[in-house]
Amino acid sequence: MTLHILSTSPANTDVFDACCAALRPADAVLLLGDGVYAALRDSQAAERLAALPDAITIYAIEEDCAIRAIHARAPFAHALDYPGFVSLACEHARSVSWF
Repeated sequence: MTLHILSTSPANTDVFDACCAALRPADAVLLLGDGVYAALRDSQAAERLAALPDAITIYAIEEDCAIRAIHARAPFAHALDYPGFVSLACEHARSVSWF
């Protein structure tokens, strides 16, 4: 179980593609900073994340979404606050930062 922390915009396709390719069942993806743009409803990045197996859970930092005026978050992206981020990191044996 790995927590993938994506903090760069999905417009950086090299990083976004590498992150998606590295995902395995039971992994989780945390979108934070500019990474939350991947949770923007009806975006290509959101469509790609939605197509991932159900065993991969996607989270988006709620505060980062609000700062970037992302109010129409894709339904698969579970809102999380920063204390929740800490808990999520503790639940996973490994983490990988993508930036």
